[in-house]
Amino acid sequence: MLSRGEANRRRDHQLDGLFRQHSDDLRRFVIGVVKDPVLADDVVQSVFGKLTEHGPLKDSASYKAWLFTVAYRDAVSALRRQKSQSKAIGQLASWLQSQQDEEIGGADGLARKEEIEQVRAAIGRLPDAEQAVVRLRIYQHQKFREIADELQIPLGTALSRMKTAMRRLADDLESLSEIE
Repeated sequence: MLSRGEANRRRDHQLDGLFRQHSDDLRRFVIGVVKDPVLADDVVQSVFGKLTEHGPLKDSASYKAWLFTVAYRDAVSALRRQKSQSKAIGQLASWLQSQQDEEIGGADGLARKEEIEQVRAAIGRLPDAEQAVVRLRIYQHQKFREIADELQIPLGTALSRMKTAMRRLADDLESLSEIE
C-alpha cells in the first residue's frame, strides 16, 4: 500500500507527463475552436485543472479522448460566455453613448441626466479591480485581451471581473429604480 505522499507524487508525475504529452496538441485544437490563443491557454489550463479533480482514468488512450472532449466543451462554453458578456457590455456602452450624444432638455432630459449619473455612480461604487475592467471596456472600447494585457492579469480574470461587475451594476441599478 502506498503512503498518501507517495500516491500524490505519482499522480503529480502522471499529470505532468500528460501535460507534456498532450498540451501542445490540445492548445492547437482549442485555438481552432476559439480563434484566440490567450483564451485557448485559459481553456487548456482549465481542462488540466479538471483532470486533477477528476482522478485517474483506465488507460492513456482514455486520457487523450477525455482531454479533447472536455477541451471542446470548455471552449464552446468560453465562446458563449464571451459573446454574452460582449453583448451586455455593448448594450451598456451604446446606451451610455446615446445618452451623451443626445440633446438633453426638459423633464425627460433631467431624468436622462439623472440616469446617466446613477450609472456612473454605480460604476464608481464597484471594487477597484472590477471598475478598472469596466472603464477600459466601456469608455476606452478595449477588447478583453487588451484589458488583460494592460492590467497584467489573465484573460479569464478580466472576463470574470467584467461578469461580476455587470451583475453588481444590474443589482445596484435595479435597487435604485425600486427606491424611486
